[in-house]
Amino acid sequence: MSNTLLPSLSSTLKPSTREEIARALGEPEQAVSRGLDLATAAVFDGLKRQTSDPDAMHKVIDLASKAPENIAWAVNAGQLTSRSSPLITGGKRFLSSLLGSGEDATLNAVSRESGLRAASASAVLRSGGAIGA
Repeated sequence: MSNTLLPSLSSTLKPSTREEIARALGEPEQAVSRGLDLATAAVFDGLKRQTSDPDAMHKVIDLASKAPENIAWAVNAGQLTSRSSPLITGGKRFLSSLLGSGEDATLNAVSRESGLRAASASAVLRSGGAIGA
């Protein structure tokens, strides 16, 4: 498992950044870390399921091209609590396109498995979607 992509991606976030995200959301750092891992996995799973549909992949690529150019977690952690932030709105569009009707189920699973409140799980999942985009 240590040689897989997800742990590698997860380790790219500095512990201080995870702490900042946890503070911004008012959640324990361990729950945020788990939520970020699950959000990353959900994005990759959604992408994998879309690969056989060229129209869906074109939508994903189009949305990805409109994502903020440089998402710096340390700067954007405060945006996680604002529904109107570009980070959250971009992530929401991307996830809606990627997960479709499974978005709510994914959100519930991230919340349940990480221990995050639903609003925090939504912010983490959508920010993961913005980064995936």
